[in-house]
Amino acid sequence: MNQGTYPLAASMINQFNRLDQISNNLANINTNGFKQEGTTETTFNYYLQRAYEENIVPTKINTVTNNIPKIDAKFINSEMGPIAMTGNALDFALNDPDTFFKVQNANGDIVYTRDGSFKNLDNFLVDGNGNHVLNSDNEPIVVEDNFASQIGVTKIAYTNLEKIGDNTYKLKNPNELEIFENNDNLIVSYTPKRAKKDEYNRTKGLKRLEKKVKSGKLTKDQINSRGYNKYLHLKNEINVEIDYEKFYQDSYWDGLKGYITNTNLSNDAVISNYSNLWQIEKAFRMSKSDLEIRPIYHFTRRRIEAHISISFVAYSIYKELERLLYLYNAPFSVKKAREIIHNIYQIEVTLPDSGVKQKVLLQMDEEQQFLVNMIQNEISKSFGWPSDEVRKKLYKKQSIKKIRLIVPL
Repeated sequence: MNQGTYPLAASMINQFNRLDQISNNLANINTNGFKQEGTTETTFNYYLQRAYEENIVPTKINTVTNNIPKIDAKFINSEMGPIAMTGNALDFALNDPDTFFKVQNANGDIVYTRDGSFKNLDNFLVDGNGNHVLNSDNEPIVVEDNFASQIGVTKIAYTNLEKIGDNTYKLKNPNELEIFENNDNLIVSYTPKRAKKDEYNRTKGLKRLEKKVKSGKLTKDQINSRGYNKYLHLKNEINVEIDYEKFYQDSYWDGLKGYITNTNLSNDAVISNYSNLWQIEKAFRMSKSDLEIRPIYHFTRRRIEAHISISFVAYSIYKELERLLYLYNAPFSVKKAREIIHNIYQIEVTLPDSGVKQKVLLQMDEEQQFLVNMIQNEISKSFGWPSDEVRKKLYKKQSIKKIRLIVPL
């Protein structure tokens, strides 16, 4: 009777423990940074075999309990879930499954968590329980400009952690702790426009895959991570099919774009500067085309430096003209402005009474006049020179004695 009761009771205890674990995983499905737990089971026969292999002689063996399953160990599932946009500027996410934030609990102990839903409490960065978030020097972080770069991040294997809460861990061996002193910041932005574009591209890629699958021309060699081939998988070691579950999981990333940076700029400044990256790429293209900085046919250092300096000055003038056209809402591009300027002519006159030489622009069309007025206004603002109307008053009584045509601007 006792021999039958014990196996039933032991199995029941295992089921209760497993049920508690499953319930806890389900209850925390929406908890930020939570990692579900699992268990491994072994039987008495396993321990008996291990004792035999290690030359340990057991003192008593109960043959009835040999096959009763026993919970051997617990493990933590370290797989990462999707990153979601919350709209809270104090929410952070870690993109490495073995990295953790450092937090100081109410007892003054340092614990580790992946829950990045932080708050501002009396100008200090705290977690959801009001515990201070720490920097790499284990000091509380003051919420000020560029505070995000101060958040301490550590890399720890889950085997070196002991779970003490739903999403909080205690370190077992401090010697196996890796601290990121100057951790880069990952800034994640979301826009509905990008989300719509990402969804369109994914759907378009899926339709192409479906056509290829129907044609039967796909082979297992095409199952790779290049482009939308990542949605392909092999079924029964023969047929290439589309993994629709993976396709729908990718929708979590629609509209998200990440920026990794080590600067102290604000999030908005980083995103704004990145959006101007095309201007840098454009400058490189111009250096090879319009400016003709390459190829260089000079050989001496002095001539090479002069060639590059002239090209740099030309590019500076180009960018200044581009800035002014944008500032004055010009109805034409820089390229068009260059063509307009090329057709502007001026004459040089010598006033008879004073002998003063004056340069006068010939009659211009509307676009030419727009450019000249724009440049003269900027020169007047920069150097304090008299405006065109003041110059007309100064010279309106002078008569023209000598006219000489000069080269175009």
